[in-house]
Amino acid sequence: DTTLELKQSGDGKTMKKSLLKKSRKKKAVRQSITKKKLFKQLEKTKEYSETYFYGVRYETQTHNLVPINKFWCSYAEHLLDEESKTKKAFLSKHWLVPTNSLNETLLALAVMDLSLSANGPTLRESKDQRDPSVYFEANAPCIVMVKQLKEVELSKTSLVSINASFFDPNDTYVRDEDGEKQDKVVDTFVPGKVYGVRTVVTNLSSTATSVELLVEIPQGSIPVSSGYYTKTSFLQLESFNTTHLSFHFYWPSPGKYAMFPMCVSRKGKIIGNALLPKVLEVAYPQKDKKLDVKSWEDVVENGKDSDVLTFLTTNNPFDLDLSSIYHRCKNVQFFKDVCKVLRGCGMYNDSIWGYAVVHNNCLEELREFLLQNSFDVEKSNTIIIYTHFIYSPWISYDNVENNVFAHLEYIPLVNARAHLLGKQQEILNDAFKDQYQKFLERVSYSSTSVKDISNTDKLSLTYYLLLQERIQEAMEVFSLLDEKVCTENVEILFDYFKAYMSMFNENENEAKKLASSVSTKYRSASLPKRLNRLFEDIEVLVNGELDDYRREEDESKTGGNVFGLGDRDRAIEKLSKMTPSLEWEIDNITRTIRLSYQLVKNVTINFYVLNTEILFSQNPFFNEDGNDSNNQSAFSYISPKHRLDVKLPDLEKDHTLGQKEIEIPLSLKNQNLYIQVVGETLTSGKAFYDNQLLLQVKENYGQLRVLNKNTNKPVKKAYVKVYAKTNNGSEFYKDGYTDLCGKFDYVSISTDQLNRTTQLAILVSTASLGCVIKQVNKPKE
Repeated sequence: DTTLELKQSGDGKTMKKSLLKKSRKKKAVRQSITKKKLFKQLEKTKEYSETYFYGVRYETQTHNLVPINKFWCSYAEHLLDEESKTKKAFLSKHWLVPTNSLNETLLALAVMDLSLSANGPTLRESKDQRDPSVYFEANAPCIVMVKQLKEVELSKTSLVSINASFFDPNDTYVRDEDGEKQDKVVDTFVPGKVYGVRTVVTNLSSTATSVELLVEIPQGSIPVSSGYYTKTSFLQLESFNTTHLSFHFYWPSPGKYAMFPMCVSRKGKIIGNALLPKVLEVAYPQKDKKLDVKSWEDVVENGKDSDVLTFLTTNNPFDLDLSSIYHRCKNVQFFKDVCKVLRGCGMYNDSIWGYAVVHNNCLEELREFLLQNSFDVEKSNTIIIYTHFIYSPWISYDNVENNVFAHLEYIPLVNARAHLLGKQQEILNDAFKDQYQKFLERVSYSSTSVKDISNTDKLSLTYYLLLQERIQEAMEVFSLLDEKVCTENVEILFDYFKAYMSMFNENENEAKKLASSVSTKYRSASLPKRLNRLFEDIEVLVNGELDDYRREEDESKTGGNVFGLGDRDRAIEKLSKMTPSLEWEIDNITRTIRLSYQLVKNVTINFYVLNTEILFSQNPFFNEDGNDSNNQSAFSYISPKHRLDVKLPDLEKDHTLGQKEIEIPLSLKNQNLYIQVVGETLTSGKAFYDNQLLLQVKENYGQLRVLNKNTNKPVKKAYVKVYAKTNNGSEFYKDGYTDLCGKFDYVSISTDQLNRTTQLAILVSTASLGCVIKQVNKPKE
């Protein structure tokens, strides 16, 4: 049917295609078959928690995630600078430092005033070749990285270097303007105080060398700490290696004393000496000596309480030895002032706060002391046994605020059983069971009854009860919520719960009214797409528009990845609407076959006369559905007693449901029949069952719908029990009840039982409409 015409032209060959409609149509059919999405098994249950830092669970969120470094110090200085309000941007030359983790990097980018969308600067090089400068113009704050080579003079040094300095063992460091530690050199001396000399020897050559180091304490001093007056050390210095030596001493009386310099010798020749004063003056401090407000030791020993507080306020207390002010904390006012200063710096000192036990009127400090010492399981002096929640005037503890407990969600979680198995409620998911137990322990400490627990915990309890399908109890807890408080804090969550709960209201009109009011409220709200879908689904459900409803994205997309339980259900719902459906039942009174079809044009009806008792004896798993492969193969070798070819009426819409009644031939009256209906790719068979139920099953997607055959309305709360056929026989699979639209997902459970299943047998039972048994295949994946 395809013809190709070739024509020669000057530029080359051109091809004219004709009569390709048929081949294109076939290609489209092949592509549609190839791209057809099949059933996707429910994913295993995953545990979700709110993470305030990316990829970090709540119990591991500590201050170590964003360590203190030069970048954050520069940002703090920027905030404290009075001129920072008028500054247009914050940039730091240490911007490459906060890169230990993704969270730290993102936080650093957040505080820097770098534009993430601005165009780069305009670069312009100097036209003068002798000028290496590059000029650039930026319209937004930017960071410029410059690398330059400079010529420096060569430093002439000896092969062995020696350096020595005096230091105070109790006050060894000072801070420079950048906050970095520097050695504090001592140049004034007091009788009776211990001093030290630190000597450092460095081999600057590339070869090892042996040297002698001679050290001697100053004249008139006495060695301490297992010291010595004079000592010669024989050192083996490896290449580019450094060694150090320290000794301590004190002068018992004032005066001027000579100091012999430390020297390094090799083979009897001095090759280096330390530059120290030749004469040292030792004297008592003058009584009217001015207080050194920059020396922590001087302030602590000679200053007033106000001087100590001033020093703590103007310096970093984390770098100070606070043990020297413990005795001052006996003064209650000084104790409170010190705690206030340290609290403002985010610092806690257990020994200082411990004075709250001594003082009688320091309730705040006592509470903080007890809190720090009551729940640290690593400490041996624990005062109070670990608990979940406690509050009193003296102490308060909440395991949520301390990142010990958090609300967790489990998605997807589908229960296999709708009724109790035994006398107690069982949670089959171990992770959820453990979380629910911890939650109950927490609320048992924080409340005396369900009415007393907080609104947040009531919402969590409602969610956990819904996961267990304890609907009535969940509704009772939900009714105890303070609607005003919930509306102010969690309005969307509260409204969705309210609409969801209304689905279980026995008063159908009242339920639809409440759910419709909620869905209407959020119909035009600016919400994320996933939230809009939730309220959109509620509106469609209560309005009974499931059969006619399709989203625009459903029309434009043939499928996609399943990102969640809701997306999975919507994808399966969309695909199932595109799949032909052919269901039918036999009216025993009128002896007619009533077809219910969708996307089917023609059917063939085969009538087989059979002995029902013998058939069931040969195959116990056989029931009215003829999709069993053994049954299909058996009837394929038998000619039907009678055959009807039926053309079905066209439907106004492809996704609507059509019906047609066909009379059973009178020649087959009063006979047990196996009736087989074949429509396009669908084949099914049934025996007689006296019931008033109509089942619509889409086995490739694990969904069924129960209708009343007389009214054609959905049958809600119909009990459905499913058994699975495995290699070892048959076993229980799941049970439950149909929803407001008569639908039931008979496949999805949170176990891997479906992997062991070959076929499913379904029982649908009602109190007034009878029962029906149906056998279906395992969904294809």
